[in-house]
Amino acid sequence: PVIPHTTEQSAKMASKIQRLPVPAPQHLPAAGQVRPVDLIEHVDHYTLKMDSPGLTREDIAVTSESNQLTITGTRSEAATGSSDGITHYKERTFGRFVRHFTFLENADLAAATATYTHGVLHVTIPKKLGTARRSITVMSPLDEGTGSLNDEFKAVPISTFPTPSIGKLIVIDSTASIVDAVKTLSKYRILSAPVRNVDEPDDASWMDKYLGLIDMTSIVLYMLRELDGEAGDDLLSQAEKVEKFQSRTVRELIAAGAPESQFIPVDYSSGTLLDCALLCGNHRIHRVPVIETPGGDLKNLITQSALVQTLGANLERLASVGSRSLHEVGLGAECGTVSVTSDQTLRQAFMKIQEHQVSGVPILHPTTRAVVGCISARDVRLIVTSKAIFKLLDMPLSSYLDVVPQVGEASAAADPDDKAAAVTCSPTTSLANVIRKMINSRVHRVFVVDEKRRCLRVVSLSDVLMKFCKEPQGYFGRFFL
Repeated sequence: PVIPHTTEQSAKMASKIQRLPVPAPQHLPAAGQVRPVDLIEHVDHYTLKMDSPGLTREDIAVTSESNQLTITGTRSEAATGSSDGITHYKERTFGRFVRHFTFLENADLAAATATYTHGVLHVTIPKKLGTARRSITVMSPLDEGTGSLNDEFKAVPISTFPTPSIGKLIVIDSTASIVDAVKTLSKYRILSAPVRNVDEPDDASWMDKYLGLIDMTSIVLYMLRELDGEAGDDLLSQAEKVEKFQSRTVRELIAAGAPESQFIPVDYSSGTLLDCALLCGNHRIHRVPVIETPGGDLKNLITQSALVQTLGANLERLASVGSRSLHEVGLGAECGTVSVTSDQTLRQAFMKIQEHQVSGVPILHPTTRAVVGCISARDVRLIVTSKAIFKLLDMPLSSYLDVVPQVGEASAAADPDDKAAAVTCSPTTSLANVIRKMINSRVHRVFVVDEKRRCLRVVSLSDVLMKFCKEPQGYFGRFFL
């Protein structure tokens, strides 16, 4: 908080010491004139202690001006008492000393007090009203919340969640081919849908009726890997020429055990926001089916977009956690981030998403490492729906960014799903404002950046949800063991 210094100081030494991360003297005092100092910051005041043996109160002066405290003193050499004595050692020092201390603006130097007892000077400097530091517990990125808001999350019923914007639930038959499934998802501009087992009757239980969820991203990336750069006007026209894409069904794809295909529903009548928050936060599930029991009818499919909208509508009741910054909850520090640079290709970005099992990667400037865009699952959908975008698959991402609208006023009228959006924030951004950014931009991750827009880490909706809730022991039984 303060950087002590003296008037006897070379500019070169000052410039070096000034950059130390902790308070340190900016000088090398004359030999023997070092007055050891302890400086302690408390919640509401600072305490300064200086060893000054051999002095009286009258020998010391403490003054202040603006935000600088100055301590001066003089130690006079006493008479030896004998003119014919021989001095063998003379280690004690005498003379005048000066120490200056520059405080932050929260120090109220005008109200400072000083005492001198047993050779030690004590100076107490109060902090100005409203500037006292508060105690903050810094959390790890993997730490859950305290559970203090669990009851608030339980109070929000599952029936209040928004339903799909297209006005109906899209369900894909288990006998549909991979190509047909992609066409259906593309037609309705959605990324996932439940798969209905056509062999089961309508009155079957949900466990028999639904096989899982089909995910466009995993299918398209599988197609790209199998096609391996074959020429063509668009992805679907290429895929239709490949026999295994036509003959392989979504039933077979789900049976292969893709993680994103899990069908883990909540009950329509008893399910709550807490259920969804724990599933999507602690267990990283991206979509939660809502089932009516008894009967097993599908009532809703809660996406991350629906979940973040529901959080946004309840931010006032979640303020005790929402007001905390990313840094305070362990999400502000730098950590390893999977990324691509703008001179790499769109295909390389997709392969990195698949390789690392992430939902999106930031695009970095190859030289400055600043965040210039983002590639995510929505971009996978674009290469299916747009021939122009598909032709950019093996072009540098910088070309892709020139074609796809970016977030900003100039593209405000563009479809928010068709933006290579890179939504950024700082480590001091609150959780509530992160949620607001996700709502406004319709993305489910933000990139924490420094003052030069260099990426420190990715914060996903799952990361945010973990900080609001704590999973009670045995809450989901043995399902996730």
